[in-house]
Amino acid sequence: MTLREMIRSARIDKGLSLRDLGDLLIVAHTTIAQWESGSRPVPRRRLPGLINALFLDELRVRELWNAAADERDAAALAKRVL
Repeated sequence: MTLREMIRSARIDKGLSLRDLGDLLIVAHTTIAQWESGSRPVPRRRLPGLINALFLDELRVRELWNAAADERDAAALAKRVL
């Protein structure tokens, strides 16, 4: 499971709409949609709010966030090399 999948699954399990979660985190609902689609990474500063709002396992969230960051870094490096 990826972080984006975890966010979407937990949000739906809690019965929250994109707008509901956005209101809890004080971000636009479109931002939540971008996190869930993977088109925009979750900023590190938003992790504590997500963990608290969705009652997520902090260690697992941070592991998934780090894995996603590593993938983004590798992709950016590959672009520079080409």
